[in-house]
Amino acid sequence: MTIPISRPLWKKIVRRFMQHNPKAYLFDIIKACDLIIGYTKGFDSTSYLQDRMLRDAVERNFITIGEALNRLKTEDHEMFVQIPDSNKIIAFRNVVVHAYDVIENELVWDVVQEEIVQLKEKCQKLLNAE
Repeated sequence: MTIPISRPLWKKIVRRFMQHNPKAYLFDIIKACDLIIGYTKGFDSTSYLQDRMLRDAVERNFITIGEALNRLKTEDHEMFVQIPDSNKIIAFRNVVVHAYDVIENELVWDVVQEEIVQLKEKCQKLLNAE
């Protein structure tokens, strides 16, 4: 079934969707970090590895983080380069999306434990500085 949307309307929808404020990307990253932190609170690596729904939720938020950084890279490169390892985070997002069958869940857990709080704090500082 084809959705009957005229070409001008489709362009308007795409244009509206693509217009975004760089601060909104920082907010999206902070929100995704908060969700990951909240979801994993009280879990250890063993329980994380055994809980498929939790892993899916964490991975979904890593996708959001990577996509927001990718858009920030395009729209405000100066802000993007202030976020440590931003290109690596985007690459990690790409692994989650495109190489889902080879994700090493132990490494995802390590990133959650060692990196997510620092990423949130850096993005919060950038958001507050603007």
